[in-house]
Amino acid sequence: MKVILSRKGFDSAAGGIPSPILGKQLISLPIPRAYSGDDYRNLNFTHQGEHFNYAKLLKDLNVNFYSECHLDPDLIRGVKSRAAAWQPALGQAGNAAAELLEVEVGDLFLFFGNFRQATYSEGRFQFVKGSPEMHVIWGYLKVEAIYDQKQIEKGQIHETLQYHPHVREVDFHQKSHNLVFASSEAESGIFQFSKQHILSNLDQKPYKKSFWRALPFLQPQSKRIKKVKNGLWNSGGRGQEFICKIKKQKQFDAWLNQLHKKSNL
Repeated sequence: MKVILSRKGFDSAAGGIPSPILGKQLISLPIPRAYSGDDYRNLNFTHQGEHFNYAKLLKDLNVNFYSECHLDPDLIRGVKSRAAAWQPALGQAGNAAAELLEVEVGDLFLFFGNFRQATYSEGRFQFVKGSPEMHVIWGYLKVEAIYDQKQIEKGQIHETLQYHPHVREVDFHQKSHNLVFASSEAESGIFQFSKQHILSNLDQKPYKKSFWRALPFLQPQSKRIKKVKNGLWNSGGRGQEFICKIKKQKQFDAWLNQLHKKSNL
């Protein structure tokens, strides 16, 4: 099994703000995409027993200029109203997909993104003053099936994936590669936040969120992850996918077990 550290959600270039951490709840904001058919007003979550949509969250966090988004990866059934036929999936296209051609059934995506602590009080969401931006592992997807563009064109893809943007949107079909990685609800989801999920080394001075605590049980295959002194990794740039091999299986299994607590939206 390979592990793919996959950057997803809002950042400084796509969206402009971090995604919020509300207590133990990680809410990865899907990046903006015009004419996608997925409106932030129609994406929902529950916090402290109240129901909200993502548009409310964005407005409170001073983002007022996006309406539609790219819901990918799509990991939680209840985030939007759906037909009964649905399964979790991730899509990737173009050069980024070319990096994933070696991914196989059984491999594990761990999604990370830029996050910041936030609160909800007096009817408004807001970031915690002085809290740092940091890279956090927020979700996972174990690959159970892989579809390429030829299969999509021939209709050789399960009906549960017809909703997915990489199947539904013609723009992705015109890329050099277009892949859909499908999973099941038992093998994918969103984590509850804990210190264990933080990749960034918060103790580093000066602090840079791209400098990560090294994960010694993984061997990065990407040249974008560089080892630096004091047991750190530098994730560099804005690369999306960082493929790693497992070099210490027992340590990896123990670490993954600590991550595996689902957060109910």
